[in-house]
Amino acid sequence: MAPKVERIEEIGTLELAEGPHWDAETQRTNHVSIIIPVKGEKDKFLISIGRELATITWDGESEQASNITKIFEVDNDPDTIDNRFNDGKCDPSGRLWAGTMGGEPVNGDVKREKGSFFSFQNGKVTTHIKKIGISNGLAWNTELNKFYYIDTHKGTVEEYDYDISDGSIYSNDKTKMSKLEILPISKPLDVGTRIHWDEETQSLYYVDVPNSSVYKYDANTGETTQAKVGNEPLAFMFPAEGSNTKFIAGLGRKFVFVEWDGVSSEVSKVETIAEVETETSTMGPNDSEGNVILGKGSLYSLEKGILKKRECNIGCSNGLAWNIKEMKMYYIDTLIPAVFQYDFSYSGDISNKTRVFDFKENNINGLPDGLTIDSNGALWVTSVTFGGKNLDKMYVTTARIPVNGVVPEEPAGTTYVLYNVGSSGYPGDRYIP
Repeated sequence: MAPKVERIEEIGTLELAEGPHWDAETQRTNHVSIIIPVKGEKDKFLISIGRELATITWDGESEQASNITKIFEVDNDPDTIDNRFNDGKCDPSGRLWAGTMGGEPVNGDVKREKGSFFSFQNGKVTTHIKKIGISNGLAWNTELNKFYYIDTHKGTVEEYDYDISDGSIYSNDKTKMSKLEILPISKPLDVGTRIHWDEETQSLYYVDVPNSSVYKYDANTGETTQAKVGNEPLAFMFPAEGSNTKFIAGLGRKFVFVEWDGVSSEVSKVETIAEVETETSTMGPNDSEGNVILGKGSLYSLEKGILKKRECNIGCSNGLAWNIKEMKMYYIDTLIPAVFQYDFSYSGDISNKTRVFDFKENNINGLPDGLTIDSNGALWVTSVTFGGKNLDKMYVTTARIPVNGVVPEEPAGTTYVLYNVGSSGYPGDRYIP
């Protein structure tokens, strides 16, 4: 029997009809770039709006949807800011797959290799394919072990091996498509560290300790600015609550407030809040040979200007992280070297110190420097933080400290952004004056 084609008169003529989706439960079709019913929730749909995915409430008849709730946003780098979602479907497990296309400054002239292809499930966004022109078709075979995909600019249908259990897609040589991607975002620094993601400004702050300089990377524009803070080592610097120009910093042995507009090459004001004893704010003092003296450092807390010593006999204070769900604090003394766990209270008290990971006992050479925790409670031991709109990009600083009297060559000292690390984290907290 020959196929029969009927026009749906009620819909009429559309300028660009896309993304038809048949919903077996309601026996009706929806169409737009992405519009998919949410299982188990009447009149609730997942849709795309530009580079965002959101949920809406719609009865299928009214001219206006309601309760528009943003879920996440993608492609928020400066060179992809004009991208938009163009295609999306759910696999049988309920996992969403969606792809973007490059900007279209002139109708029909889409920027090439600017889009990406993502999956979304259980609050986690995973990037699988980058450098896409126009994401424009996806399907699975009945056995659910093959995945098919179209990038319009390539003019081909590509086949991938598919694992529905974890949402992985593989090329024909079994290479997982969500590859780790590492890109530099700074020039080399002597000791780049204390990296801090500020969610409010969508900016990254980090310091070059010996040069007493702070750096700001604006993720919306891709621009980096820097400023000189003082003449002593700058241990850390990040924003204070209530202002985008006021910062808390550790300068030498002092806690200070710093005024900086985030653009100028010099800060406008440095005000001392408190000063510790003979230790520096990041490690113990040095001997005449420049070596850190073991056991002479301390750990402090500063709350509304009140300074309290929380630990002493520390060699090199070099990493802090908190698991708020478990009310635990994690801490690194580089010279031990180990990760310690404490019980933590909102009053700032810490207790029940426990060594939870020892580098020497696990046959790991080197010394730990930096610490953060991801949304799954896993600890990352290096100078690293998570950032981006979905907190799924990883930012890492490095250093070019002389080894045996020789300064490492570039790219030592460079700051990087990592894509597709398979984890997400938390934004940095601001200091409350």
